[in-house]
Amino acid sequence: VLDELAKRSGAPSPRSRFQAEISEVRYKNFRMVMVKPQTYMNESGKSVSQVLNWYKVDPDDMLVVVDDLDIPFGRLRLRPGGSPGGHNGLKSINRDIGTTEYPRLRVGIGRPNHPGGQAMGHVLGNFSPDEQSQADAVFGAATDAIDMWLEQGILATMNEVNGVPSVIS
Repeated sequence: VLDELAKRSGAPSPRSRFQAEISEVRYKNFRMVMVKPQTYMNESGKSVSQVLNWYKVDPDDMLVVVDDLDIPFGRLRLRPGGSPGGHNGLKSINRDIGTTEYPRLRVGIGRPNHPGGQAMGHVLGNFSPDEQSQADAVFGAATDAIDMWLEQGILATMNEVNGVPSVIS
């Protein structure tokens, strides 16, 4: 999703800083800092907290994009804050920035659809051939949601993307 946003915004190649890949860009009249933590997922809060402190950004003004096993593949869910719901990256961010109140966009990847499917292997593995053929549409829809969040705010965007069965056909 961040790669698609970087492409749309014309962001420069990222540089390494704060244990992350960082690109700064002006996009839709906003100054954005795109951050891809390069730590393990359960330590991603370290990067996020360093970036927030360096750039003096309030958690309300960031949007965290994460994959989510508990949401069907292709479905998006935007929230203004709340629990990590078992997501280790969100747990780390919550711990390191000291709040659960920041917007997050969850991108559904679904659970493994075979008996005995392991969650870790599913999260770290490749998309299935069917999912791979639809991945660009999912990334595009998630980036559209980010565009809308920037321009119209979280409530309008939540009303648009939450509850939509799937961004794919």
